[in-house]
Amino acid sequence: MIALFTENENNAKPPERDSEPSGDGTPERSPTPRGSSANQSELVSDGAEAFEEQQTGVAVSYELKEHEIYQCLKREEISRTKGVHFISAGMLLIAAVLCILSGIATKNTMQYIFAVCWLGLAATFLVWPLRNLRTIAKNSASGSKVHLKIYPDHIEAENSKNQMEIPLDGTSECARVQDTIALFLPNKDQSDTRIPRLLILPLRCIDEGVLPDVEAMILAGTRPKKMRG
Repeated sequence: MIALFTENENNAKPPERDSEPSGDGTPERSPTPRGSSANQSELVSDGAEAFEEQQTGVAVSYELKEHEIYQCLKREEISRTKGVHFISAGMLLIAAVLCILSGIATKNTMQYIFAVCWLGLAATFLVWPLRNLRTIAKNSASGSKVHLKIYPDHIEAENSKNQMEIPLDGTSECARVQDTIALFLPNKDQSDTRIPRLLILPLRCIDEGVLPDVEAMILAGTRPKKMRG
């Protein structure tokens, strides 16, 4: 299951931020807020009873864009497989170049045929997994509005299809992927690690006045995830 949580409907241009992830994938605190923001995010109460301790959270609403989903899935795929597809493709490309050089030196046309075969296999290793991720991202970017309430100890997430509560108790991992924070949730089926349970939070949807609070709550309640690529 992929829980892809997704820009608010406001079309105001978001502020520019540094899109480079940190070296180990750990989200970095955003710089001091600059200017005003038209994004819809607000402080909310957790609705605790009178005798319970009240917690203040941040409510945000947004829709994920296809490229945001794709970038997170690609980084996860590279990290999970350790880039084996890209390494294999690179080795096949080297083999193709060697065959071409050998064909030039020996004037053996079979070497060119081998080179074409290696190039075809290299293209398969490169294109197939990325195309598969593109398809998943396209299908997941359904335009469904996502509503999050982020509290110090949990996140409440809701869209048109389901609801879920994510505890911020260190059981989930997070990483900064370009201008989003990706939360990798524990799989219910521990034997199935092929598809991550993933919550993607674009920073563009959060008002700059509460962005430091959101980042602090998420970072305090998750473990950093090392990401490749």
